[in-house]
Amino acid sequence: MNQTLKNSITTEGARTNDSSTELGRLIRYFEGRITASSKGMFELSNGLAYYFVEVTCGNGTQIGIPAYGDEAVALYEETKRMLAPTMMVRS
Repeated sequence: MNQTLKNSITTEGARTNDSSTELGRLIRYFEGRITASSKGMFELSNGLAYYFVEVTCGNGTQIGIPAYGDEAVALYEETKRMLAPTMMVRS
């Protein structure tokens, strides 16, 4: 199953669009691992930065995390940090 993360509801019930926080949450709490990511940051035709990461959870569920603008930069940096000791998976 492949799902795309849009807006999630935190345990407190507040909405969040913070992709880098979601990435960490999926890895920590759902035994996730990064299984694919963009080859790098992309600039869309409208000038926004874009980055994408796929996480596969321990139960096999695949979740895509797209990010735009400043959030894309933060997700890219967090992904690099998490993968620093390992080899980055590319799609």
